[in-house]
Amino acid sequence: YIDSEQLEKDVNLDDIFNDYYIELCEKAFTPERTATECDLISGLLHVSGPASLLDICCGPGRHAFEFGGRGFSVIGVDCSKTFIELAKQREASNVNFVLASADRIPIPSKSMDGAYCFYTSFGYGPEEEDLAILKEAGRCLKSGCRFLVEMNSGVAVRGLSEPAEIVSVLSAGRIIERVTFNKMEGRCNTMRTYEPKTRVPMTAYYSIRLYTSHELTALFEKAGYVDIESFSETGDPFRNDCKRLMVVGTIRK
Repeated sequence: YIDSEQLEKDVNLDDIFNDYYIELCEKAFTPERTATECDLISGLLHVSGPASLLDICCGPGRHAFEFGGRGFSVIGVDCSKTFIELAKQREASNVNFVLASADRIPIPSKSMDGAYCFYTSFGYGPEEEDLAILKEAGRCLKSGCRFLVEMNSGVAVRGLSEPAEIVSVLSAGRIIERVTFNKMEGRCNTMRTYEPKTRVPMTAYYSIRLYTSHELTALFEKAGYVDIESFSETGDPFRNDCKRLMVVGTIRK
């Protein structure tokens, strides 16, 4: 469905993560799901309130606000102006948001007790950019603290037939994703069409690197992390048949 020239010309993350995304996707995340995910994140990061957390690629802040309600101090960072403007409407004394790139976060070094990047918000750029994000998270963390990255498993998508068409029917409309895979580079190239019930559809293009556990572990190591572990979406040890992958590493003391 998608050629490389089209991706290079058309990719703009603001076209993907915008008010269409909020209308169709964010409203589908229940408070119960968010609470369960935050239980998982805090458990794997070994933190509890009132610890400080860095939410990298925070979106409109659904995890950040949940953690804030649990007594954590949270800084959310995202490059989407739409998301940050929406999140700032609900800012609290212990939950704040910053419009910034994930590889250039304007907070002091060694200031956070934990950090996470959740729900496949990692891998949109080249590997060098992903490495820079890991290093930047490490710079922000206190010595001996942990960073978690969660995403679709690269093993799972490489087993799919291609091209693929994935249709998600939601209460506010549907999303159609037409996907091809570059298995040599581990990238998933997607044409996503938002079809809300309330307005005209919108189409955007993106490419994302979906890492295997081995590949992401190696990148964590290169960024200076130790004690690196891989988990499934339920927090159990990762297996190759798991659909989602979480990798957690500790920044060196």
